[in-house]
Amino acid sequence: MADELPSLTLSAQPFTCRFLTPTLLSCGLITGHCELHTVSPRRDASGLHPTSDMSDGLTLLKRLRVFTSAVRRIVPGPAPNTFIACSSHGQVATVDYADLSSPSISTFTASPPASGLPVGLSALSLPPSLPSLLVTGSDSGAIRVYPVSAQSSAVSSTPLYTSTVHSDYVSSFVFKGTACVALGGDGRISCHELSKVGQEGKDPFVRVSDEQDDEFLAGACIKGGAKLVLGTQSGVLSVFGWGKWGDIETRFPGHPESVDALVKVDENTVLTGSSDGMLRVSQVQPDKFLGVFGDHGGFPVEGLEWGEGGVIASWSHDDV
Repeated sequence: MADELPSLTLSAQPFTCRFLTPTLLSCGLITGHCELHTVSPRRDASGLHPTSDMSDGLTLLKRLRVFTSAVRRIVPGPAPNTFIACSSHGQVATVDYADLSSPSISTFTASPPASGLPVGLSALSLPPSLPSLLVTGSDSGAIRVYPVSAQSSAVSSTPLYTSTVHSDYVSSFVFKGTACVALGGDGRISCHELSKVGQEGKDPFVRVSDEQDDEFLAGACIKGGAKLVLGTQSGVLSVFGWGKWGDIETRFPGHPESVDALVKVDENTVLTGSSDGMLRVSQVQPDKFLGVFGDHGGFPVEGLEWGEGGVIASWSHDDV
């Protein structure tokens, strides 16, 4: 059994968490609020490892009402002291928290459908190599790319690119250079070349995979970018060869329930969070479970996020 890990109890169930800076954690809640916490956990005698005593290592700086519906995803903005968030009612917000006494929040609804009914946003990312673009994925499977201001992190409400290749929700994105791979709840992944976005006569769409009898929930590039490993609804870790988007290359079964969160440790190793509440370490190709490093008491793990110095945040339905 894993040792007790440092924990933070939030005011409501978190749907997402992101480190905005090495010591500032933003948590998006089901209530539509974002909580900003400073994070500086006590460390052991070596100074390398956090301890489970965080009594003086966490401070709630601000609780912001950003949306009237759940906060689904958060990303740090390209401008200092900003972040961008999306909601379960399809809104996108830019938050400037430079002045915590009076934060600035600007919001728009991302391409509302003709029916007028809200379509939630399920994925949100700023590509590391193209931070002037915001990529969103919706509950209906639509992928949209918006321009973002480097000076203010303001997002234009007019998309530069829209893809409707997916027939179900988009769970997340994985990037390699300017290539973006979208993971779909319809059992497919799609690849888009973002360097072509906004260029007249050039189509960013590259390819969509064959449909698999599963849902793709999280992923990461490993093996020097040669492989894409994906967590699935069935609990299998599915591996594609990068650029070989037709079918899965290998499958690594073993998680007893869905793999909802996955982050890379190194070129051969990933951390996973499962709906059984367990946080695991796994080696991929050759496939091997290396151990359990934490758990949420049986509550499903919603996500994982790297911080500074090997610190990782996980969040779950237990409001922790």
